[in-house]
Parts: sequence; C-alpha cells; structure tokens
Amino acid sequence: MRAAVSTIAFVLLSGFIQEAQANSGHDNVAHGGTAVNEQDVEDPHNPPFGAEVDLFLGLNDAVTYDAGNDNVAYGRPASQISTNKHGAERAVNNAAGGKINAAYSSCQVTQFAINPWWKVDLQQDRSVRTVRVTVRDYCCGMDNDLATVSVDDQVCAENMVVPTGKTGDFVCSPALTGSSVKVWIPGEQRRLQLAEVEVFEALDNEPSEPTNTICYDGTRYWSKPCSFCMGPGPTQCTNCSSTHAFVPWRTRNGVIEGACEVYQPLPATKDVLNGPIMVQQIPGNYGQNYSLLPSASSKWYTVHSGWYHLNPILGKPDSGYQMVYTQFTCRLSKSVICNARESATEMVVCSTLKSAQLAEVRYVGWDNQRDTSHWLWYKNECEDIGATFGTACAGSDPNIQYTCNTDSGCCCHVPLDKVSRLVQLDASFNYSPHELCKPLLVLL
Repeated sequence: MRAAVSTIAFVLLSGFIQEAQANSGHDNVAHGGTAVNEQDVEDPHNPPFGAEVDLFLGLNDAVTYDAGNDNVAYGRPASQISTNKHGAERAVNNAAGGKINAAYSSCQVTQFAINPWWKVDLQQDRSVRTVRVTVRDYCCGMDNDLATVSVDDQVCAENMVVPTGKTGDFVCSPALTGSSVKVWIPGEQRRLQLAEVEVFEALDNEPSEPTNTICYDGTRYWSKPCSFCMGPGPTQCTNCSSTHAFVPWRTRNGVIEGACEVYQPLPATKDVLNGPIMVQQIPGNYGQNYSLLPSASSKWYTVHSGWYHLNPILGKPDSGYQMVYTQFTCRLSKSVICNARESATEMVVCSTLKSAQLAEVRYVGWDNQRDTSHWLWYKNECEDIGATFGTACAGSDPNIQYTCNTDSGCCCHVPLDKVSRLVQLDASFNYSPHELCKPLLVLL
C-alpha cells in the first residue's frame, strides 16, 4: 500500500503532557494469532506543557484553495460502471466554497458489481500529485475499502481506506502525468459511494519538513485544523493543538501524517475497552484479510473525574499535612500502529503510545483548615493566581455547579500552570499536576 497507509514504525499522538507518557505502559497486539514485537516510542512532535501553536473559491476551470492549489477535477466530466440513483457527477461538484457534504444524497453511488469503478476526465494532461477522497458518512464508508486510485493506467494509491464520512489524502510519489483519475475497488458484489474526489497538482514549494504556513484550517472537511503539516490536506497534519487529538494515518518520507479530531466525552465509569468510544481503524473492517497490510488503530476521549483526594499534602506553610480534594478533566488517547508484512509467518511489529493530558482543574479544596488564618491564606492564594474562591464552582454551562467536597470552600477553575501553587506534595513524592491523569491510563 503506497499512499493509504505506509509502513509505520512509531506513533504520534496529540498532547502536551510529557510526564503522563513516561509510565504509560503498553499493550500486546496480535494479528492472525501471530506474536507481536512491540516498541514503545517517544513522541518527538508534541510541544512542551502549556505550549500551543495556534483553505474553495471559483467555479470555472478549477477551484482554488487558500494554500494556492487547484482542484483540477471540479466540474469535469465523470463516469462510472453503473448508477444506483446518483450519478458520477456528484463526486466532482460537492459544496463549492463550503463544507463537503458526505450524506447519501450528495454521493455518487454505483450498483453492486464486480470491481466497480468511477472516473473523472481532466480534459488535458495534468501532473497529478494528490488525490483527495471523501467517502459517504453514517453507514457505508467501508464500502470503498481497499480501493485503488490510478492516473490513466498508473497506480497512485493501492488498498486505499478512508473511515466513514472522512477525507483522505493520497499522494502520488512521484507525481503522475495523465488526463484521467480512476477509483475502483476489487471483488464481487461491491459498490462505490464517494462524496467527492479532488485532484491536485504539486505545490510550487512543497515542504520537506513540517510547516505551519499551508495547513488545513478546519473549515472544508470534517476534521479539525492542523497546527503543523506536510501539505494542505486534512490528513497531512503532523501536529494538532492541545485541544485536539492527533490520529495517525501513514508515514511519508519518514514523517507521520494524520488528522486532528475532537476529543469525545466519556464518563469515568464507562467501560472504555468495550464501550461506544471514538475509534478509528486503518485499514477498516470490510471483512477481508488485512493481516499483511500496515494498520493503524486510534481512540481518543475526555474523562471527567469525580472528586479525587491527594494525601498527604503540604498546604499553607506550618499548617501540617492535610487532605486536598480536586475535580479535574483528562484527555486520553491511544494509538497502535503495526508494520506491513510480506508473509503471514513474519512477525508483526507494532508500536503503542498512550497519552494522558490534564485538560482542566475544576476545583481544588482543602480539608482540616483549623482556623480563620488558614482559610484566608487559601482564599488569598486562590485569588492571587486568577481563580475564584467559593463553596460551589460554575461549569462551562452556567446552569451547572460543582459542589465542593470540603467543609471550607474551594478554589475554582485553577489555571493548569498554577496548580502547584495550591497543591504541594512533600519533595519525596516528586509531585506534578499531570499526575492527576495517570491513574486513568488503565482505562486504555
């Protein structure tokens, strides 16, 4: 598989809490009953704690993106093996200037057939560098699994997989010259359901390393913006902001590329190993044997803790040890990526990375405040770091209140870089605020 998912030897995940990765542990992964040699890998792309880095116009010969590239397939003549209600043209005229609509009504749909195909006539020779494919959402994106993309009769990408409702960038390496682009899938009783196929020639100055100047801005497709990238596509991200999860798709020229996705909320009591969590797999699950292909599997979500106590704690100087209560939110993510194999007897080599990010500290409260001077000290410290002090803390929804589990008030919505001002373990405990999320790694 050249472009859909290249051989991948390590994992990149969004996140900025490095401490949570140190003791993340790892999983055993097996394909087809074969033993797995797993490697844990450092994440070289994540910025340090607290750091964040913060493109379809025209309707004539081509559609221009802010990155300076043209979709040379837009509005061109298209054909397909057969038609089931929706014709081939629907995959070249979707949402000019707006967000791609991946609903059934906006997709081309073939009848069930042997090796069904769809093709766009570019009407002149083009040097095709990237083919960007958006598949149907809701139920049937997997219908397109294991597709081949070709320029005239030259293969650009094989075994193409795009998760349901998502968009994938498939890079022809090197660029291929031709006047048509074809997408087809092998097998009997198969059908194609494509929302849009976009074709791009090479950028004038393609980056040789991650950049933040030409990246996808989060508006046209159903993924979130990239912070750094190797190209303008939604799956050419190399890093995301701390509020989004990086979901790997492939390696290209030694750089991991993927998409930025929204963390999904999950109660702390949910069985995340078997529950309905956000999971993306490449290749997908059409039912054929993928054991020889490279694969990527990711899941990502947020967990809101119940109140949690830390003990023993040093609070106000000379106050002695006391209990501290806190409620917080963590972002958890995990990816397992396995190399391709040439034979079923070859060992599978997989890499796993679990990440736990401290996203929010809703409140910090202290117990055993023995007199007014202690209470005033905590109140002053709280207000000095820009937080608020009270017996209840408002949530992001103004109608939600978090009641403190202490008898003397809480410091609400504590800035992450100020937590250590309020919560200090004895030096022998080597405490960091990020440690709050580490116990939740067992949910992965």
